[in-house]
Amino acid sequence: MIRAIETKKKIVSEINITPLVDTLLVLLIIFMVTAPAMTRSIGIQLPKPKHGSAAERVSQEKKNFAVIGINTKKQFIFEKIEYSPKDFFSEISDAY
Repeated sequence: MIRAIETKKKIVSEINITPLVDTLLVLLIIFMVTAPAMTRSIGIQLPKPKHGSAAERVSQEKKNFAVIGINTKKQFIFEKIEYSPKDFFSEISDAY
C-alpha cells in the first residue's frame, strides 16, 4: 500500500516585520538628513510696529493680581521687599 502524502500548506498568522523595519530605517535616515536643515534660520528683518506691540501694551496695563511669598523666617515677600506679618498687612491695606 502506498500512502498518499498530503502537501497542505499551513497558513502563517505572523506579521512579516522586515518591510516595517525597512520603512522605519528609511524614515530615520530622512529625518537625520533634514533635521540639521531645520535648525538653520534665514536672516529676515521684520518691520517695526507703528503703535507698539501687544506685549508692550499688556505690560503697561495695571495688574489685577499680586504675588506674595513667605520665606523660612515667616516673613512676607512682596515686590522683592521682606515684611514682618504685622507690617505687611498694614502696608498692603494702605497701598490698596
